[in-house]
Amino acid sequence: MRFTNDEIKQAVHSSHNYSLSVYYFQSDAVVELRISELSNHVGYYASALVNTNNYENECHMHISENGSIKRFECDCPYCREDSACAHIGAMMMKIKQIDPQEFPYLYKSDEHSQQHATLLTKAEMDAYEIDRMKQREERIRRYREERKRLEEEEKRSIQRSRLHVTNQLIEAEKEKLIRSMSVDHSGTIRLQLCYDHSTVYTYTYGIYFQLKIARKRSYIVKNVFQLINDVREKKWFRYGKELDFVHDMDAFDEDSQRILHFLKDYTMEEVEDRSISRTPYVSGHMLRKLYELCDGLSEEYCDIGVIQRKLQLSLKLHEHK
Repeated sequence: MRFTNDEIKQAVHSSHNYSLSVYYFQSDAVVELRISELSNHVGYYASALVNTNNYENECHMHISENGSIKRFECDCPYCREDSACAHIGAMMMKIKQIDPQEFPYLYKSDEHSQQHATLLTKAEMDAYEIDRMKQREERIRRYREERKRLEEEEKRSIQRSRLHVTNQLIEAEKEKLIRSMSVDHSGTIRLQLCYDHSTVYTYTYGIYFQLKIARKRSYIVKNVFQLINDVREKKWFRYGKELDFVHDMDAFDEDSQRILHFLKDYTMEEVEDRSISRTPYVSGHMLRKLYELCDGLSEEYCDIGVIQRKLQLSLKLHEHK
């Protein structure tokens, strides 16, 4: 039995694997080789142990009666259908070198690399094969146990990770629920109406204004429509590091509640528009209501100042016309 170089290259199609095959063969990495003839003379079964980096890779090969490779297998991850691995290539090179003629056949290389080839009886070869099969089954069993252990560990790790995320979500919901249940009835939240100085023009019959909200530190309300909706639904909202609360009406002081009633009327008449949600524009009868509201408030709550007097004059002139 002898393989040609072309047959070996055809089986080990990968050039990288073939180069490794030559290196393994020249390094006497093939430490055992067993070849037996199949019944009815339909071919040969060959198996080998190829020792690389102190690890024995077990290779198997089914050879036809004319010497062609019908099937090969190795327990390494580099043995694929499109190209055999370097262990299979080294095994084929060793068979080519030995060229056995009688079967069953056993080749062994001892620890001093002194090669010994022995002809065995069929009974001895069968017993040897049974022993090797048991060893292989034991390795497979240990491999499967280790793989199962790793899979279970990975599953537990995923479960721990999911549990951690779930606990974080639960804690976040608990915190949110606690905040929603902790309604502020202290009446310490203050609102302030301010003239919007960022607008270029002051219109004759209306103004743009801003709304500020504060307890200790003041913040600009970015959307008055959202503020009124939060009060209506008693929602929790954070304006900044020093101000977050549930928007219950009792959380606001008395004058701020008056401002809220005005804003409720305003939001009922105006359509929410992103361009005016932060700096609402007031005109018409809502402008009169705004003036009447500010007339009874201190500058702490209504900082419109001279604009109020201008608006009052404009309104009176408009009525005389």
